[in-house]
Amino acid sequence: MVIDVHAHYFPDAYVIDVMNRPDIPHKGAAPLHDVGIAERLEDMERLGIGAQVLSLGLLQPYLEGAEESAHAARVANDLYADLCREHPGTLFSLGALPLPHVDASLAEIERCFGELGMRGVGVTCSVNGRELDDPVFEPVFEELNRRGAVLTVHPNGAVDTGPEDNYRLNWVAGALFEDTLCALRLALARIPERYPDLQLVVPHLGGTVPYLVNRVERLNPGTQAMLRKMWFDTIPAGPLAAQCFDAAVGADRLLLGSDFPFANQRGYEHRLSYISDVGFDAEQVRQIRGERAAALLGVGAEAGAAA
Repeated sequence: MVIDVHAHYFPDAYVIDVMNRPDIPHKGAAPLHDVGIAERLEDMERLGIGAQVLSLGLLQPYLEGAEESAHAARVANDLYADLCREHPGTLFSLGALPLPHVDASLAEIERCFGELGMRGVGVTCSVNGRELDDPVFEPVFEELNRRGAVLTVHPNGAVDTGPEDNYRLNWVAGALFEDTLCALRLALARIPERYPDLQLVVPHLGGTVPYLVNRVERLNPGTQAMLRKMWFDTIPAGPLAAQCFDAAVGADRLLLGSDFPFANQRGYEHRLSYISDVGFDAEQVRQIRGERAAALLGVGAEAGAAA
């Protein structure tokens, strides 16, 4: 089964009714192929995608008050859990946390993994201006490490590209710099070493990490080893970028991702297929397209079969 580890779903009952900000998921990067669940499932079947792992991406419940933030996280997670129960074996979800409120987040982690059967949790590359290597988040890392959980990060449009960003550079380029800085900060803080059972997943091949890794390694020996303890998804690059990543970090750290629905049909298909054109051998391609994610996320033995 081919597994897409990076897909999004924005239920109106959360976006509009709870967050009261229907524009937030877009922030200048509106999905070009935004479809309902039935069309999503049809697309998956047509393209041979056996499972999607859903998350809120940038639309996290990071509200000012701990109680309102916890409520928003519960609503989002309940909606996700209900959807996944309706489509078992096909749709899986990552829980949302009411950060930066650590106690409330620890309580929601317990609920996500216990009551709701989540596959991991998703956060953004920074939380309301606070970086993930901030010591305040250590209890969250400790708890996720104790559970051997998956933790994905996602850019949130935090890079300032000026008041008139007519080219949407905050997403076209800025998002990749967010990935880069987040991955490097986590590596330099030695989070993968201190929490060895925590499975960190960074999107977009780590942004510019493949280009910078030798420079950072010279100045901070051991950084590359930390990066090799993380996972990275394959969107939205192409064969040359994937070859660069392989040389810098290693293709054995890659997982297939699409960023659905943030692409048009052609772009979606390219994101799911280009990994076969990189030059990796057939076994490596099978690992990237599903076998690795099946083991990482506990999706099930049946996901190990290539589509």
